[in-house]
Amino acid sequence: MDLQRDETRAIGRLPMRALQVPSSRSAGDASRSTDEGLRMETPAIRVRVVGPDEFAGHDREWRDLAERAAVANVFMDPAVATAVASSSREPLRILLAWHEADADHAAPFLVGVWLAALRPTRATWPLRGFVSPITPMAYLGTPVVDADHAELVFLKFLEALRWDRGLPRWIEIGDFSAGLLPDLRAAVARLGMHEDVIGARRRAELLPCDDPVRFWSATRSKAHIKQSERQRRKLGELGRVERTITGDAERIAAEIDEFLALESAGWKGARGSALASRTETARIVRWMVSGLAARGQVKIHALRLDGRPVAMSLLLTAGREAFTWRIAYDEAFRRFSPGILLLEDVTLDLLGDPTVRRTDSCNHRDTGFQAERWTDRHDLIDVLLDVRSRSPGLLRLLATRERALRRLLDRLRDARRLVKAHIAARRKGAGR
Repeated sequence: MDLQRDETRAIGRLPMRALQVPSSRSAGDASRSTDEGLRMETPAIRVRVVGPDEFAGHDREWRDLAERAAVANVFMDPAVATAVASSSREPLRILLAWHEADADHAAPFLVGVWLAALRPTRATWPLRGFVSPITPMAYLGTPVVDADHAELVFLKFLEALRWDRGLPRWIEIGDFSAGLLPDLRAAVARLGMHEDVIGARRRAELLPCDDPVRFWSATRSKAHIKQSERQRRKLGELGRVERTITGDAERIAAEIDEFLALESAGWKGARGSALASRTETARIVRWMVSGLAARGQVKIHALRLDGRPVAMSLLLTAGREAFTWRIAYDEAFRRFSPGILLLEDVTLDLLGDPTVRRTDSCNHRDTGFQAERWTDRHDLIDVLLDVRSRSPGLLRLLATRERALRRLLDRLRDARRLVKAHIAARRKGAGR
């Protein structure tokens, strides 16, 4: 759509900052610095390429990194890697960037994690890519890098990818945080590589504020406020209404099944996009949530009527960032807008939590009631990189093809929407 193309062009003009970025990998140690000046200026950072099992053994180091990260991406968590690997035939690889011991650290410490799947995508087809995020259930592909070493870590990651012939030359990062694009581009430029932005979008995020109640009230008109109060009151007339927040791992194991059933019973189930629509996906979700919950990184918010859930929300956390991963509601209670009522409760809880510095809405498009209520925005891009070729020709061809396909799909989606609206209008007219 026009807005999306304008965003892509604007992001393409972002400035490239001068950079000192890292080198390296383990097999033969890809820590071949690109020049002597860089080697003298920067600390020693080495990159190892590991599988999900070894990554799971670095849980403590991962959690420490998440606290220092420029973007703490929960979808790069060891629990996600383990869950997806348990049910997927696609190989997964994780780049781990280790900083040498220094005055503040007696041992090497983790400064970067990049979890990716090795597979062809529509953008790289027919070639295999190093692709993040690793599953459609993951809504952010941004590698997790130490905020103080972002440029350097990206350089080391890209060097590792260049020299390890067991990894693809084509890199695709979907839903990459645009705030880190200057760091990535600086690394790409230093190494003489090539990149192209193939898509851009924004989505709602929630940032801390001084007065959560006032913030929430400001997002709605007086009429909407009165309507929500009336809906909450009317729902209460049907029985006992209570809100529950579950963080206990054992209780979450039971409530995740409640959530899957609730989501499947609604429009997502009818469309086949519910998490439980496929047995394999439901298995991955249970495994992933269980792993995250064991470390206190999951909360399930629910609005209940006489104990029965009428709306539920899955909240994931990493470091000081939260992710409103999925929300579902019972469509039999649609007239009470239980999803919006629950969003109000979740929003106020998040704004009242001093440990949360940012919440990602996880919406692919900037639409829906969450986008209407949360006023801040997270800019995201999709990036395609070639880490080995000296010529950008093939990269440009693949990127141009992908952008054209996306424009075509957008037009088809718009046309289908218009046709559906036209049919609905004719039926309404015929019924008079």
